[in-house]
Amino acid sequence: WALTDACVGHGGFVCVPGSHKTNFLRAFPDDVRRFERTTDYVVQPELLAGDVLIFTEALIHGTSAWTADHERRTLLYKYSPPHSTWRKRPFDVTAYPDATEQQLRLMAPPSVEAHKRVLDQP
Repeated sequence: WALTDACVGHGGFVCVPGSHKTNFLRAFPDDVRRFERTTDYVVQPELLAGDVLIFTEALIHGTSAWTADHERRTLLYKYSPPHSTWRKRPFDVTAYPDATEQQLRLMAPPSVEAHKRVLDQP
């Protein structure tokens, strides 16, 4: 969710359209992966403040260096079924000693195990 404009050429989100339907990653050139060389198949969609970008995690994507004069601000929401998540817990719960039980449930990773809903009161 773009909170500021991300115009083409200013950096930010880039992707290879259609790559989620191919095995292109195996042949993806290292110099392109490191942004040492540009190509016509790596594109940066223009995002204006308020725009939402939805894509599958299977899409080859990344972030190029930010070059705009203003700070880049976005909200990132990730949804995935529990059997395909990359890690169990993306943060250390001890780093949030003042978090309520409800806040900790909100930050919990996807799960198929029995658990309280985020909106349930403690």
